[in-house]
Amino acid sequence: MKKLPPDMDLFRQALDGEIKKLAPKPVAESAPASEQDEDFAALLEQTPPLPVTVATAAMARAAHLPELRLNNGAGIDRANFERLRAGEWPIDARLDLHGLTQQQALVSLQGFIAAQSQARARCLLVITGKGGKSAPDDIFATTGVLRKNFLPWLNLPALRPKILAVCTAQPRHGGAGAFYVLLKKTGAA
Repeated sequence: MKKLPPDMDLFRQALDGEIKKLAPKPVAESAPASEQDEDFAALLEQTPPLPVTVATAAMARAAHLPELRLNNGAGIDRANFERLRAGEWPIDARLDLHGLTQQQALVSLQGFIAAQSQARARCLLVITGKGGKSAPDDIFATTGVLRKNFLPWLNLPALRPKILAVCTAQPRHGGAGAFYVLLKKTGAA
């Protein structure tokens, strides 16, 4: 019999020497995907992603851009960041994602930011909605799927190089269900 560590001896004493080996539980086969999952997978296949230009992908890799964080002014001077947070920056364009699926919303967001960047817009208002129950006193309140995915989407390599900062909108522009997105200046066409 091999020597057990001192901890094991104490453990055996605590159990009066009765240690039972448990048989491993059989691994259950995964359930077949539901029809909804199949429909979503089919939609993903049908919807072509916005093409990522070589320049944009190279910019994201070469620049090693920091991850965008909500209400964080890294990469922008304090005065402009405070103007953005206060909703004082003129809004050049708006996008309302209400009622869209995740895939539709992502494709719309990518196209919108690409188009507005090319049009040299600076401040965008993107409305995701709060989603689910948004009562502040409801402990079971949920955050909407679009709202939850919004920041990770902005950090995608196709979008991140175009964006300076992102903040929660002021109540007059949608509050917690909307965001200001400040785009970088683009060169002359």
